[in-house]
Amino acid sequence: MGIRKPLFKQIDCDKTGKTRIVDYQEKDMKLPGLFFITVGLFAIAGAILDWDWFMNSRKARFMVRVLTRNGARIFYSFLGLTLFILGLLGIIGVIDLSN
Repeated sequence: MGIRKPLFKQIDCDKTGKTRIVDYQEKDMKLPGLFFITVGLFAIAGAILDWDWFMNSRKARFMVRVLTRNGARIFYSFLGLTLFILGLLGIIGVIDLSN
């Protein structure tokens, strides 16, 4: 794997007021984290609000058959919480979600 070159550069100010050159790829690293947070919140909402269309979807029906409906709701709540935490950790920079 080679070193990725930035497509564009931008001058940015940090918290201390010093200017620095930042490439757009550094700022775009938050996009996967936002995706994980969105999907996690969606799964949590579908489980807590017990959406019929969510639980009757083709992929969720398997979990409903295996775990019953309440078990599937608990499963999707934990899955959504896990995705939300991964996205949050990706945004604050604890884990790297860029690859």
